Amino acid sequence: MASHLKHGILFFVLALAVALTGQPAAADGIRYRDEIFPPPTVAHDIDYGQAIDEYGQPETLYLDLYQPDGDTEPLRPAFVWIHGGGFTGGDKASALDVEIATRFAKRGYVTTSINYRLREGEYFEPGDPDLPQAIFDAQHDAQAAIRWLRANADAYDIDPDRIVVGGTSAGAITALFVTYNSGDPGDSGNPGYPSDTSACVDISGAVAVGLMDAGEPPVLVVHGVEDTRVSYSSALAIVARAAEVGIPAEFHSLEDIGHVVWTVYKEDIIVWMANFLYVHVADPPPVGGIAEHPQIEPDAATSEGGASTAIAIGGILAVGTLLLAAGAWGLRRRRAA
Repeated sequence: MASHLKHGILFFVLALAVALTGQPAAADGIRYRDEIFPPPTVAHDIDYGQAIDEYGQPETLYLDLYQPDGDTEPLRPAFVWIHGGGFTGGDKASALDVEIATRFAKRGYVTTSINYRLREGEYFEPGDPDLPQAIFDAQHDAQAAIRWLRANADAYDIDPDRIVVGGTSAGAITALFVTYNSGDPGDSGNPGYPSDTSACVDISGAVAVGLMDAGEPPVLVVHGVEDTRVSYSSALAIVARAAEVGIPAEFHSLEDIGHVVWTVYKEDIIVWMANFLYVHVADPPPVGGIAEHPQIEPDAATSEGGASTAIAIGGILAVGTLLLAAGAWGLRRRRAA
């Protein structure tokens, strides 16, 4: 009985939110929160910019564009998704990245899955002197994709004031730098348009947290406690910094799992992403603070193990062993220049 009452109250609150915010609803869900559209229309290999690779040669940058099929909304938010791969591999057309782009287009977003400059044949370790530049290259390319969306906003019915960015692993690092280092836009294409974002989705990423300042976009952080590739303390540092400067943040700490969290928690993560973006993009964002969530019980049909939520408070002083520590000082100087 109590469970049915809770679900009834939740349904009422969501219905009231839709009525107050004017968000369109469908019989089978709510725009931007639920998958209400059929499989999207996809345009592959769109040229969104050009940049110089590590060998001094020009490289054309491509994205795949996913649009909600049958959607007539004139101003739709856009979601730039960035694949992982350690800055040395990965592709916009991998199965996970296609699924993310598809499922958010079905929610009403115009989504893009992008390729960016990679250092193929390398393997980066923390402190590698080439790693900071690889991160900057990816950041600048993703920012060019954001500018491309703004340059083509009218053609694709995009709201240029609602463009969000997210990624996993190296893609999450890139998304964080795009969000919190927007003053360094690079020159990978589409000059004359802003490179800023409305929100950031970080799945197993890291950033030089000194770049995060008051008034900057909200962030969703999802990280495995046992991650040895991108230290879990990196996530703690991001959330602690967000609490310190008042950036709205939501943190999901996943017990008993390492760097690759999708194998167990994919459905949970997609729901967390959808709800986070619904609050911070579809609706007016809250003033600030860390969002608290109850413990997530494992779904026997899809996962093993449990997920818990760690809430960062002022006493957390985690510094982390960021992958990009070697470049942090130079990056801050670049931003100040």
